[in-house]
Amino acid sequence: GGDTSTGGITTTGGDTSTGGITTTGGDTSTGGDTSTGGDTSTGGDTSTGGTTSTGGTTGTPVDAAPDGPAGWTCDPSLYNAGNGCDCNCGIWDPDCDIAGQAVNGCSPGEVCVQPGVCGTATTTVLAYFQHGAFGIAVNDGMVYWTTTGDNINGTVVKVSAAGGARTTLASGQDFSALIAVDDTNVYWTNYNGGTVMAVPKTGTGSDTPTAIASGQARPVGIAVDAANVYWTNVEDGTVMQIPIGGGSPLTIASGQGAPWMIAVDSTNVYWTARNDYTVMTVAKGGGTSVTLASGQSNPYGIAVDDANVYWTDFVNDGMVMSVPKGGGSYTTLASGQVGPYGVTVDAANVYWADYVGNTLMAVAKGGGTSVTLASSQANPAFVAVDATSVYWTNYNGGDYNRVVKLTPK
Repeated sequence: GGDTSTGGITTTGGDTSTGGITTTGGDTSTGGDTSTGGDTSTGGDTSTGGTTSTGGTTGTPVDAAPDGPAGWTCDPSLYNAGNGCDCNCGIWDPDCDIAGQAVNGCSPGEVCVQPGVCGTATTTVLAYFQHGAFGIAVNDGMVYWTTTGDNINGTVVKVSAAGGARTTLASGQDFSALIAVDDTNVYWTNYNGGTVMAVPKTGTGSDTPTAIASGQARPVGIAVDAANVYWTNVEDGTVMQIPIGGGSPLTIASGQGAPWMIAVDSTNVYWTARNDYTVMTVAKGGGTSVTLASGQSNPYGIAVDDANVYWTDFVNDGMVMSVPKGGGSYTTLASGQVGPYGVTVDAANVYWADYVGNTLMAVAKGGGTSVTLASSQANPAFVAVDATSVYWTNYNGGDYNRVVKLTPK
């Protein structure tokens, strides 16, 4: 607790290269708020992390099963059975979406790229020499990220998810931190500048960014929905919202101990409070804040899906946790992590960047063995996913200040 800085080692270097370089080496595969208490149990299934390969046993499909899903050519009992990814069975096996599943029908170390096609995951560097690459988001086939620069020289950049030339949407930002994207704009927090900013996402670099909120107290985390932008103010312990079309900022929670990362769903706002060691929620528009988890060591990144809230505990021997959005016992999905930082989810898995361990990790939402998607990274910070790939920022390391994607995820 008490450490409200976002910084790591500040490096130098400019943005002098072109993107889209594909590599095969190094990256080894990619309101006073009244608390109502909360559930402080530590129950759940604890895994010890670790690494599994994506390889599995090599097998041959059996004859087509007349009562299997349309197009399924293997024993119907194998389809979506949780017993491994069956690759060579005519159609996609949902088991292939779950991290940690063995891959049947491919050689050891291979992944199922598509039905009947085995291969290896490809790591692509979308941008090199990004000075303090930090927040990241993916939207409509484009990847957006912030760079902190030297804390007064931050940028907001975009590139096609397929790679290519990059566009700098904003420069000269005062420690541009986290980022969010909707159908129209890119939004980000300027941690040192005390502003929440926006620029059209279709911009070509000539648009002037707009401060939709100023005079904020060290804003960091940011999220957006169809109506509002939400952010955390670390220094004064508030959680804020403002209409995306402009207006006056509204304090929806106060008295928080270093509120950090933030996420939203259709009804609520969720955040981690590092100095309170809690995971919190409040209704959009404000109300009584509710403690979903307490007694955490250093709750950091946060993500939500339809059922649960997920967060990282950013300490040595750190953990990745989940709790039902309505409260209850929380579950340890992964333990033994060196420094889990940013986190995101998709339909099947939880993904996180281990900032200290220099790895990009995943685990099935229900828990299980953690999988190393990429190693030998340079302080990977935040992570995003789309239908096919996982993307992350490497915060430190000169040439290793990279924006990277892994396909398939």
